[in-house]
Amino acid sequence: MDDRDFVLTIHEVFTIPGRGTVVVGTVESGVLRGGQTVGVWAGDHLIATTPAWFELIWRPDHPRRLSLLLSDVDRGVVGVGHIVRRSAG
Repeated sequence: MDDRDFVLTIHEVFTIPGRGTVVVGTVESGVLRGGQTVGVWAGDHLIATTPAWFELIWRPDHPRRLSLLLSDVDRGVVGVGHIVRRSAG
């Protein structure tokens, strides 16, 4: 098991009507399990916390790409370059 914090850098943001906001990014470190609560960070500011559900998007040219459904987060507060983080502890 990985004991590092889960960190994902957001590259894309979009909405699935009736489901919520989806972010796509690169996993920098750590492990995330479906339903665990994550924080969305803009620099040093926490802008949202929510349970996350995910789908692995495996491509040989992007082996660490992941999409996360953040159903309780408004698309307008999440942006490219923001960080999704969950502490390992």
